[in-house]
Amino acid sequence: MANRSLLGLALVCAGCFLALLLSFGGGGAANSDESNRKSNPQMQALNAALDLAYGTLRNPRLGDLESSEGLRAGARIWSNKCAHCHGHSGLADTPTASLLVPRPRSFFSGFVKYKSTGLVQPPSREDLKRTIQQGIPTTSMAGFSSFPDTILDPITAYTRWLLIRNQALAGLQAQQMLDPPLDLPSAALSAREGLLANWANPKTIPVPQLGRSNPAAVARGKQLFHGARAACSSCHGKNGVGKGPAAWDPQQEVWLLKDLWDEEARPRDLSGPLLGGSDPLEVWRRIALGIPGTPMQSNLNRLDSVEIEDLVHFVLSLQTESQP
Repeated sequence: MANRSLLGLALVCAGCFLALLLSFGGGGAANSDESNRKSNPQMQALNAALDLAYGTLRNPRLGDLESSEGLRAGARIWSNKCAHCHGHSGLADTPTASLLVPRPRSFFSGFVKYKSTGLVQPPSREDLKRTIQQGIPTTSMAGFSSFPDTILDPITAYTRWLLIRNQALAGLQAQQMLDPPLDLPSAALSAREGLLANWANPKTIPVPQLGRSNPAAVARGKQLFHGARAACSSCHGKNGVGKGPAAWDPQQEVWLLKDLWDEEARPRDLSGPLLGGSDPLEVWRRIALGIPGTPMQSNLNRLDSVEIEDLVHFVLSLQTESQP
């Protein structure tokens, strides 16, 4: 049993590594056309193996992680409320998705951007529910705060299932590359235990008690923002509007960075609405934990807690300055 768990975790890591290679190397597997996936014999074999381990899109299952009844209810709601943008399989490969900027999130490899857990850990159930409730400002992802828990909870459960299934998909693809030929059904079942264990209780990183903003903290944060230690301005720019030299080429007028999903990674204009929320707690998480799948890295091992808090106060001061 221990060996199977280790194999599952190894498969998860391999899948994440493959996703990064495909993305930052200019791949684009995350946005493959759904009709191609259905007609592709290799994808048919992969999906059959995943159906065996995790159930189908209409009859999903996650063992003790989520109830089958809740997942089936979530599948029905997802088809009605979410699939138009995110796709039935969660890969954002729909005609609508191709028209939207930024593109709706693809769940390829199981990554999400806004969460309270460590950079390489899966999101908590609460993280997913919060994003569904609040939405993401200035994007097509509307909030569903008016929905009762009887709708939000099944959607959250099904979103979690899609993320896990697509992480398993990325892992199987990686294993095929590293060790072909592969018995896909056996590999999917062997990895399942470790993958579900990894998602069962992801560790939330505690946020320290943040003090009130003050001019000294804002000044220290500004110095860090522009200095070599944090180097935030290299991407976000000197005035924080997101066009730093590492991210924007003013001569060619092109964005230079890509994210995991092979989309332009435009650093946020910090004077406008923040996608992960403008609450100090959420700003701390973005600075400290980074944003998975993007060039925004974690600063937990680079900056101390006072420095991270000072950056929070400076970033939020840019929001205040932009208000009329």
